[in-house]
This record gives sequence, structure tokens and C-alpha cells, in this order.
Amino acid sequence: MNFIITKVGEYELQVAYEVGLVRINSDENLYSLLDNEKSGASTIAAVVKNKYQAIFGKELDIETNSLAIEILGHVYPNKIIDATRSVPMPEKAKEFINMLHDKASVIDCGERGKDENRMIWDTIDAASRSFISI
Repeated sequence: MNFIITKVGEYELQVAYEVGLVRINSDENLYSLLDNEKSGASTIAAVVKNKYQAIFGKELDIETNSLAIEILGHVYPNKIIDATRSVPMPEKAKEFINMLHDKASVIDCGERGKDENRMIWDTIDAASRSFISI
């Protein structure tokens, strides 16, 4: 995986760009951006999609809001995982927490057919839009 520094405002995120897929490194830069910037996930999604278009000459076929929701849907559970890592627990539980943390260290965001969870994020996106319109 080749990560490219992608500037989002003053933050430098590490993003790997592949056909139909972007992978965002879930690190302190990402956490800081989301903690400090209103609508940070939406901004990240828009910037990443623009960079993808510049690289491949075509649009990433993921709705911007769906991509933003996916980013948040990975980051906040990962923060909880990070917080539990310092809690004393049995070795098997520690191994499980570490495995979850490793799996969440890179956020894989792919188009349908590349990301088996795309339908989940798209469904949450559609549901959130209907709540907002109420």
C-alpha cells in the first residue's frame, strides 16, 4: 500500500488511492482533524474524492456523505478500542482488542463490488438524509 500525504486544511492525512478504493490511515492526524474541525469528515471525504479524480481521471463512485459516515463509523469505535487497551483484562481479551485495533488502523473505503460494507454505509447515509428532512 502506497500512502500519499493528502492535505486537508492544515492536517496531513495518509491516504492510499487505488482504482475504486481509498484507504485512510486512522492516526492522530485524522483524530485531530475530526476533533477540531466542524464537518471534518465531510471535508475529508470531499478532498479525498477530488484527489482521487485528479489521480485516476474519474470520480470515485461513493457519495460524499456516505464516505464521511464511513470515516466516522470507523474512527469512533477505534477510539473506544484505544481507550480499553489500558484496562487490565485477561490475555485472550487483550489479544482480541489488539486484533480489532489492527483491523481498524486503516479505513478501507471502496465502491460497490470493492467494499462489502458499502451497502451499510450507503443505507446509513440514506437514513440520515430522511431524518434531516423531517
